[in-house]
Amino acid sequence: MAMMTDLAEGLLQPDIILPVQFAGALRRQAPRLTGEVQLVMAVLEDAVNCFQKYLYAKNNRERRLFRDAEEWIMTGRRRVRSGGLEEPSLSFEYVCEVLGLDESCVRQGLQRWRERQLEGRQIQCCKAAHRSRPRRVPSAQTSVGAHAA
Repeated sequence: MAMMTDLAEGLLQPDIILPVQFAGALRRQAPRLTGEVQLVMAVLEDAVNCFQKYLYAKNNRERRLFRDAEEWIMTGRRRVRSGGLEEPSLSFEYVCEVLGLDESCVRQGLQRWRERQLEGRQIQCCKAAHRSRPRRVPSAQTSVGAHAA
């Protein structure tokens, strides 16, 4: 369990998690883990990568990948009902449980990352809009008319 704690600390220390950092932390632990746990890590890695990579999706496929990842990460679907029985699913919560991660910390970290990305984009858009506005330069007639009066 100490190994999973190290993994969680490595993933959750920074507020901003880049896909490369996230994947790197997971892969460093991979040789010591079973195939099933490696598969679960790959599912989480893919979801985080889609969530971050396609935040500003440019086409329908990318928007769908982002929405699917966002829905899987941000909604709390614990178990699937099948024939009246609850069966474990490959839910975000289950994946975090297997990996020893605190699901709410991972969600909050990704939400903070998204908010910063959106704030940064909004600031960039405002700066670009400000730069593209034509400057108002007084015309010669305005200055002459003002002096004549």
